[in-house]
Amino acid sequence: MFAVALNGPQAEGVQLALNIRFSDLDSNYVVTLENSVLHARQGPADSHANASLTLTRPMLVKIISRQAGIKDLLGSPDIQVDGSLLDLVRFFSLLDKPDLVFPIVTAKQ
Repeated sequence: MFAVALNGPQAEGVQLALNIRFSDLDSNYVVTLENSVLHARQGPADSHANASLTLTRPMLVKIISRQAGIKDLLGSPDIQVDGSLLDLVRFFSLLDKPDLVFPIVTAKQ
C-alpha cells in the first residue's frame, strides 16, 4: 500500500523504520525506508524503529488517501504514537496521494 505512493525522488537519502500495529486486526508490521524503497514485513516490532504507530486499518487508509490529515492523527483517541513524531510526519509527507483512476489496459497505437 505504501510503496506505490512513495515519492522516490523526495525519499532519496532518507532512512526510517516504523512499527505499525493495527489495533482492530491485532497484527504488527515493520515498515522500513532505505534507498528510496519501502519494505514492509509482518512480525514483531523493531526496537530500533524511529516511531511506533497504533491505529485501525481504516484510519491508516484515510491518512494515506488524504481523507484524514495529521491533525486527525494527533487528535484521535484511537491512535497512539510512540517515538519520534517528527519522523512519523516526515514519513507520511513522502507519500503522494494515490491516483485512483488509471487505465488498467492501454492500447498501443
